[in-house]
Amino acid sequence: MEDLLKDIVYRLCDNGFDFNLESKLSSYNPLEYFVGQVREKEIRHSQIFSDLLNDNGPHDYKNLFLKTFLQMINCEVPKDCDICVERERKISRVITKGGNRSIDLVLSWEYYNKKYAIIIENKLNGAPFQPYQLDEYKLSMESEGYNVKKIVVIYDRKTSYGNGVISICSSDISNWLNSTLDICDTRNSAYWGIKAYAQLVDNMAIKNINMINAESIIKASMLLKLTCQLIMVYSRKTTS
Repeated sequence: MEDLLKDIVYRLCDNGFDFNLESKLSSYNPLEYFVGQVREKEIRHSQIFSDLLNDNGPHDYKNLFLKTFLQMINCEVPKDCDICVERERKISRVITKGGNRSIDLVLSWEYYNKKYAIIIENKLNGAPFQPYQLDEYKLSMESEGYNVKKIVVIYDRKTSYGNGVISICSSDISNWLNSTLDICDTRNSAYWGIKAYAQLVDNMAIKNINMINAESIIKASMLLKLTCQLIMVYSRKTTS
């Protein structure tokens, strides 16, 4: 069995898997002490995203992060539009039964008496979707008179939702933060705090890559074990 696992590891490495990604991290980051707690609490990430996307947020970078985020998701908003950032935005159910639902983040604005919105669903903790979740978000916002321009889902790993939904993973978030910080004033006291958070999010992505590699090994070993068992059964039948 040990030789079998060695062969599996060899084959996975030969196909591009990297089991030493964490060793490539170059700097000490005290926020890593909190990664076990923070990554399970998507509400904390939503609070941070809300602060960064708010041009009156505590970071003092005005609308810089908002502008680069809109560029990342390829969404144009007319100049001079005041964009409202709402967290845990309550909506009425229009498909399922029960009480109100909450959208993690909604960006909304008005232009020539028409209302527009971007829906952001945070799945950084890997939580599953609820029945008709995104459909109900969209239909409920439309029932309030909004034109939903984009629906964005933030995952902890590379995933594609499909159906026109923009899928963003933790490494995309890290790249967005770092590329924005590249044009920020480093003398701002918030700079290094955001930089540390970008590192934390990037480390989440690395941990998930390693987890995917581990899952691949397990699946491959189970498949090979099953194949060996079938070969043994077949050989017994042919020799009996």
